[in-house]
Amino acid sequence: MTTTKLESRTGGLAVLTSKDLDRREATGLLPPTVLADTAMLHVSYTADPPCLHVIGEVDLSNLDMFAECLDTAIRAGSGDLSLDLALLSFISVGGLRSCLRAARTLNDRQRQLIVRALDRSSRKVLALLDDERLLASGEPTRFQHWEGAAGDQ
Repeated sequence: MTTTKLESRTGGLAVLTSKDLDRREATGLLPPTVLADTAMLHVSYTADPPCLHVIGEVDLSNLDMFAECLDTAIRAGSGDLSLDLALLSFISVGGLRSCLRAARTLNDRQRQLIVRALDRSSRKVLALLDDERLLASGEPTRFQHWEGAAGDQ
């Protein structure tokens, strides 16, 4: 029996058999594609629904890698893109600017960037950087919107 290790959303490892993978494929629940995996940053992409899951820290040392992961996710899908930051422990201003560049690219294609679970202080910095109002903090717009972190309301 063949087994495959997959990184789960919580960062733990799950061991799945090939039968489990066949069942997931049949139901459309495919495992995430790992785009980056370093000591400080783990980024994976799920196609259905399109979502980029970011775990760890985004700083100057891995900023280019993070930006490339965003670009890859944008190219991979045709609809809106969710950015799941629930397990992100730090994001630099450069990382926030990369998010805005991704939002602008999606906006130009009539798509949305949906930011999920960004911490309150980073949301405030992002709101200051977002002079084009690509990300709306209130009601959803045709362009982008937020979904806040749990307990952060």
